[in-house]
Amino acid sequence: MEPKKRVQAVPLRGAGAVEAQAAPSGKVRRPINMNHYVTKKTAAQSMLDIAQLKTVLYVGPGYRFYIALIVLQVAVLHLL
Repeated sequence: MEPKKRVQAVPLRGAGAVEAQAAPSGKVRRPINMNHYVTKKTAAQSMLDIAQLKTVLYVGPGYRFYIALIVLQVAVLHLL
């Protein structure tokens, strides 16, 4: 049985930096930056909402729920 390899902590620079873990292979594993994740997720949701609004506008007023969908999509975009 092979002995376990120790993980070495690597200090990061900058305010509020959290120590990253260096794997035995030498790669540094940093914790997930939740602020960056949330920002990317919000941007992706906004782009999807705009694409849905464009689709509804493209279909035109002949669609049964045209006004309701436009109102809901604009409300969602306004809340972001």
